[in-house]
Amino acid sequence: MPQIQNYDKALTRLINILQKLHAGDTLYISELAEEFGVSKRTVQRDLNERLIRFPIEKHGQGWRMMSGFCLEKSKDTKDTLILDILSQVALSVGGDFGERANALLARLKNKNKNPFYSNRILEDISDNPSVLFALQEAISLSLVIGFHYKEKYRTVKPYKIVNFDGFWYLYGEDVIDGKIKTFYLKDIPLIHKSKDSFEMDASIQDRLESAMNAWFEPNSEPFMVRILATKEIAKYFDRRPLSKSQQIITRHKSGDIELAIMASSENEALFEIKRWIPSLIILSPKSLAMKLKDISDGFAKRQVEELIFRG
Repeated sequence: MPQIQNYDKALTRLINILQKLHAGDTLYISELAEEFGVSKRTVQRDLNERLIRFPIEKHGQGWRMMSGFCLEKSKDTKDTLILDILSQVALSVGGDFGERANALLARLKNKNKNPFYSNRILEDISDNPSVLFALQEAISLSLVIGFHYKEKYRTVKPYKIVNFDGFWYLYGEDVIDGKIKTFYLKDIPLIHKSKDSFEMDASIQDRLESAMNAWFEPNSEPFMVRILATKEIAKYFDRRPLSKSQQIITRHKSGDIELAIMASSENEALFEIKRWIPSLIILSPKSLAMKLKDISDGFAKRQVEELIFRG
């Protein structure tokens, strides 16, 4: 319990510091230490490490937000819209973490009315905040971490905390075998930070950009999947691509369209395509089309059997 309380205290302090900076204030370490009841060293760590990715700079003996980043003074409509959308994302996380994040964002904006609504439900990960805080620090400082996962101790270079279909994962490189992996966040009970640092590989970051879902296999060579989308759903892939790699190959007079996407595994492609059955048809590769047929046949058989059993 003390770990959670300490996390909440640190999170509240950091948000308050950001709020003051966004308001255009120049902050001084001694004053912040006195206000929050912590040591000057803790405040220095906040500004030099925990908030290192924010656009803040040293100004004389104080700290301030860089020019053009003060939300309250700029009153930029685009900034307000972005914060409104972020509020909905925060709220969709659920639990105490989502409510707290949403309330803090509202304070940062100085208003509570939000014209945006999202019904996307994200997994609640507020039950073990010490892991999140440790990961945030390790990723920001590029520090190697260790943790127990599926009965093995892992040593990992952490790259990102990612969300696939509402579930949270750690994306990083396993130091032992050199493979890129995703680790389900709720199965990580405790993070051990080492003093060993690493240099992030841009190609590993790029691989993540192409991921469609949790079945993404970053160590596999991507292959092309050609798909036919019927006219009834074609418009949805104009509005939002099936994946970032999507290309529209042909638009038929009937209104059907042929798409091409890149997938790292059969399961990654099938996970997306199965959402749209029967309005998406796999054109190639043939092996993937046959696998989807077998899945569909198996489902139809089980469904009929269930209907007969229940009368």
